[in-house]
Order: sequence, then structure tokens, then C-alpha cells
Amino acid sequence: MRLVNLESLKVDEILSQGIITDQGGILLRAQSQFKLSYKNRLLKCNSYEVYIDDAISKGIMPNEVIASNVRKCLNQHLSTQFTNIEKLMTIDVFKILPLASAILEELSHI
Repeated sequence: MRLVNLESLKVDEILSQGIITDQGGILLRAQSQFKLSYKNRLLKCNSYEVYIDDAISKGIMPNEVIASNVRKCLNQHLSTQFTNIEKLMTIDVFKILPLASAILEELSHI
């Protein structure tokens, strides 16, 4: 199993883990074959990377440094902050501080 960015994902690759929405619904089941039509649904749910099973990663179980749900949440918040920076040309350090703290908290468990 290995983690692959959506931009690198090829049609018919096998998803090794299911994709769950923030509301707890199943977006894609484990062992689904990736189809190009899934890409927009994944992006709408802020899923930019997925785990796949392939010959390269056979027998490998990745050890995540930052849990995928935390990483997803951090990506959403950072994306929002960078959008604000682009629009307003200001940085609200009080909104970025909790994100940095969450990253450091996750890294401290290694």
C-alpha cells in the first residue's frame, strides 16, 4: 500500500482504503478501481491523496507521521488561510497558530 497524490493516480488503480466524507458517509469503498469521474468528488471532499495497492507497494504498510484525518483537516485550514492571504494580503497569525500547534502535537508522538 502506498499514498498517491490524485494528480498521479491512474485510471483502474485499486484503492486500498475506503474514502469517508467529513459527515461519515462512504464516498468510495476499499478495493474500488479508480475512475476519472471520482476525481472531482474526491476534490470536493478535500481528499488530495489516496492509498493504493499495486505491485510496487505489495506487502508494505505505511507508518503515518501525521494521521490522515488530521492531515486532511490541516490541509483545509491552511488552504483557507492562504486564500485569505492572497485576497487580503494579510496574515492572521492567531488562525495559523493552532494549525502549527496541531502539527507539532502530531509530530511529538513519533
